[in-house]
Amino acid sequence: LRDLSIRGAGDLLGGEQAGFIASVGIELYTKMVFETMQKLKGENVEKDVSEASLLDIDTHIPLDYVSDENIRIEIHRLINEIKDLKSLNKIKSELEDRFGKITEEINIYMHEEWLEKIIQKLKIKQINQNSHNIEIILPPELSDKLDGERLFLEVYNITPKFRLKYYLKRIIISLPKKDLEKHYIYYLVDLLNMIYLQIV
Repeated sequence: LRDLSIRGAGDLLGGEQAGFIASVGIELYTKMVFETMQKLKGENVEKDVSEASLLDIDTHIPLDYVSDENIRIEIHRLINEIKDLKSLNKIKSELEDRFGKITEEINIYMHEEWLEKIIQKLKIKQINQNSHNIEIILPPELSDKLDGERLFLEVYNITPKFRLKYYLKRIIISLPKKDLEKHYIYYLVDLLNMIYLQIV
């Protein structure tokens, strides 16, 4: 309201609008406005199942990396655009050029975003996770396309800690979350990217 009283309403949806809308994009902005209106009316905000993350991983920008809220929103938007290794490296380079070396938390966040995109491409609908293990269940149509022997060898090359089993026409791949040399997200990205490359 203070901003409106100083500048006037301006062109809310046009190219002249700057600031928050420009930083998050008009699609996300309108979605946020709609959800806020639903909450104010006391209605339940329904989450799109396709947008729900199958992974329980902390995805935030540490305050000691960037404290400005608008810039943090812009970084979230950039990370959301990650779809492969090339785009991940491009955004990583851009962030490090502007703000310095990224933290491990941000690197995990970026890999989580890449992993989510691979999950969508592979049409994986179920990932079971607890404090000890993570289990990825490949759908039957994907499981049928994979060469089991080749998959076993390539999975073993990523880490011998992966475990595979076949149940009800589904390949199930599990990984312990403890006692790994690096965060488990990196192994999962390597795993699912390898599977994706096998079927394309």
